[in-house]
Amino acid sequence: MNNRRDGYDIRVDLLYKNWRLRGGIQQRRNLGLGVGLAQALDPVGLGNSTRVNSDLSYQLRSIGKEQDWDIDFQLSFFNSSVESENDFRLFPAGADIGFGAPFPDGVIGTPEIFEEHYRFNLVAKYKGFNRHQMDFGSGYAYRDLYRIKERKNFSIGPNGQLIPPGSPIVDVSDTPYVFNQEGDRTSRYLFIQDRWDIANDWQATSGLRYDHYSDFGGVFNPRFALVWSTSLNLTSKFLYGKAFRAPSFAETRNINNPVALGNLNLKPETIETLEFALDYRVHKDLHLGGNIFWSDWTNIIKFVPDVGGASNTAQNVGQQETYGVELEVDWQIIKNLSLKGNYASQKSHDQITEFRAPLVPNSQVYLRLDWKVKQNLSLHLTANRVMGRVRNILDFRPTIKDYTLVDFNANWQLDLNNVELSLRIKNLLDQDAREPTPFGQFIDNDLPLAGRQVYFQIGYKY
Repeated sequence: MNNRRDGYDIRVDLLYKNWRLRGGIQQRRNLGLGVGLAQALDPVGLGNSTRVNSDLSYQLRSIGKEQDWDIDFQLSFFNSSVESENDFRLFPAGADIGFGAPFPDGVIGTPEIFEEHYRFNLVAKYKGFNRHQMDFGSGYAYRDLYRIKERKNFSIGPNGQLIPPGSPIVDVSDTPYVFNQEGDRTSRYLFIQDRWDIANDWQATSGLRYDHYSDFGGVFNPRFALVWSTSLNLTSKFLYGKAFRAPSFAETRNINNPVALGNLNLKPETIETLEFALDYRVHKDLHLGGNIFWSDWTNIIKFVPDVGGASNTAQNVGQQETYGVELEVDWQIIKNLSLKGNYASQKSHDQITEFRAPLVPNSQVYLRLDWKVKQNLSLHLTANRVMGRVRNILDFRPTIKDYTLVDFNANWQLDLNNVELSLRIKNLLDQDAREPTPFGQFIDNDLPLAGRQVYFQIGYKY
């Protein structure tokens, strides 16, 4: 895999009285394409990405006749681009993807995307009721996919004619034959939330949010939480919520694409969750937690293979039910040595096929040991084990292997000049860990994770 990149980041955070201005620039240059845009290794293609963000917020505290209102305003802007450094090769030289002959130079397609986001948010909190705090909010967002560029040597050219294999690269920007469609989307939301102190040891929080999108309409999402301080050391919680994910521009607007096609008729994905949790502090050095949960995920968006073709089109075809348990521990073993860990076990079922959901871990264990050797030297060891994944019922490849990744960190604060040295080793044991690839895709032996990696950092504080 080609995972190279050069990264540059600048962050600014300015405060003045009730005003706050934040901004950032994030640039990625010479970006490798991982396993390739079409899951065929591309050692040549390189991309660039630039993200610019800023937001301006203003806070008003304890206003009104009774000083029982708090109000927050925020304006934000975000611009992002995905560009190319070198042309991307979707498939290598000699590939035949159904255009009547192989492509001697490979299938070349170089997409570029430019988009902007503008948002306004207003949140008001009212504290004038006895035992209640009411929150009200409203917002507006505008997202504009304002420029699409593409160069390619396949499919349809700028003149509307088929590009035969072996043709030179042509630019189809500003024509109907690019891979995606320029366009915009607006959304608005309203929410109300009530936090009610029912009694000294009972608190209920309930809320309702309405979102309306210009392309697929409106969605209501309720939430509710009941918290009981069962004893001085034990807290019990019951939680319910519903949420959604709007389809992306790629899922709705991709066109002329040999890999994935969009669908303007998509509905948002939705998920409904229930959870019961316990939080128990055994004593000051030992904290335990646990919960059981259930969720129902519907209208899942998947790229479904098209009948008689090599492409895949986004569809609302999935429904998945999940239930499970989570346990966690936070233990200060001795003064300078602590252990943190959690265990999760879940069962996820595809409601369409009535089989276990493929590629989802059945259980996972995470442990972290922190040792403060002395005041200016600390060592950290973590282990993460992923277990029990299955493949699609039509996928007859060998069973997915479990894996354990161990990481090590050392931080040393020098006595002079406020200098800090850090050593980080990821995948300390150099395990051959692999993430499973979905059924019907091109990577047969799963996706290998990185082997042992060593990082050294010098920091100076002033």
